[in-house]
Amino acid sequence: KATVSVLYWRGAHMAAVPASQGSLGNVRNMFPQICSDPKFVYLDSAATTLKPKIVSDTIDKYYRQQCATVHRGMYPLALKATDKYQQTRRKIAEFIGAQDSQEIVFTKGCTESINLVASSFGNRFVNKGDEIIITESEHHSNIVPWQLLSQRTGCKLRVIPMDPKTGHLDYSYLERTISPLTKLVAVQHKSNVTGVTHDISKITEIAKKHGAKVLVDAAQTCGTNVINVQKMGYVLCTSSPTQC
Repeated sequence: KATVSVLYWRGAHMAAVPASQGSLGNVRNMFPQICSDPKFVYLDSAATTLKPKIVSDTIDKYYRQQCATVHRGMYPLALKATDKYQQTRRKIAEFIGAQDSQEIVFTKGCTESINLVASSFGNRFVNKGDEIIITESEHHSNIVPWQLLSQRTGCKLRVIPMDPKTGHLDYSYLERTISPLTKLVAVQHKSNVTGVTHDISKITEIAKKHGAKVLVDAAQTCGTNVINVQKMGYVLCTSSPTQC
């Protein structure tokens, strides 16, 4: 039910809430766009999911009855809005198992989250000759920011190849390629094209041996998979309102 994008910073764990129990009809009734037409079938959730009524109702109620500035007012309505805002941050922290709600950063989407990391962490800690490792199966939004960072800093991009038949990554290539020069490994948890789920635990284990940070694009798994970034060793994790 998240209505904001999330950039999870540092580490913690991501525990997806189990799917709602009940009949398919009950689930359909949560979504006005679907229940208005019994024959309606929506197959584009990989790009944008439909929002349940409770989400649209909550947003509508806020703008009609509770709208006020957040973190910048001391009057009752502003304090209430701030509390609601922080409640949302705490709920998301709990949902993904973060150790502290302050590890949660709200952004407009995964693309902005990844660009934020590239322009903050990248500009501060990545220098000429350093390396960023991505994979051959990445979404466009997890490729271009690192190409631009490479142009700005002179760092090198390394690409983990993918088996064209299975869609699985060549982890042995990562083990051979990663070095003390590697500052970051950026990888999607699940491919939006092939549906293959990558072994993030293995990737982070390899990265940590060389002191590299790990960014995981969890857009395709945050709302559907049980994820634990503490166990998997995440340092940065992004998710999106279009998939949650």
